[in-house]
Amino acid sequence: MSWSTHTREARSEFQRLYLASLIAAVEGRAERHRARRQRLRLRLAERRLAELRRVAEPGRALTEGAAPPIAALASTTIALVCSLAFLGLAVGLRLEPSVTAVADLALLALTLVWFLLAVACSPRVD
Repeated sequence: MSWSTHTREARSEFQRLYLASLIAAVEGRAERHRARRQRLRLRLAERRLAELRRVAEPGRALTEGAAPPIAALASTTIALVCSLAFLGLAVGLRLEPSVTAVADLALLALTLVWFLLAVACSPRVD
């Protein structure tokens, strides 16, 4: 089960539109460099254009070969649990308010990182 409401078709359509927009922008840049006879910039724009066209080939996934960051999620989970334990200890021992505030901010930051990694590790809907 996936919590995402985005389907693979919507993602692939957005990627196609985004790549088409990038290709059009780079083609325009290459034409400007060609008109101004800027050979080095033209060569760089043509390389970028070739790379974008290769990525935009039909049937090619942009995330091909990418592995989900499972180790990063596990590390963040451990850090989140330790931060929660430290915050509980700081509140229980009535430590300085600044120590409690730092522990609270660390817990919030780790929660955000954990959530982003959990979304990255979730399977995509076919």
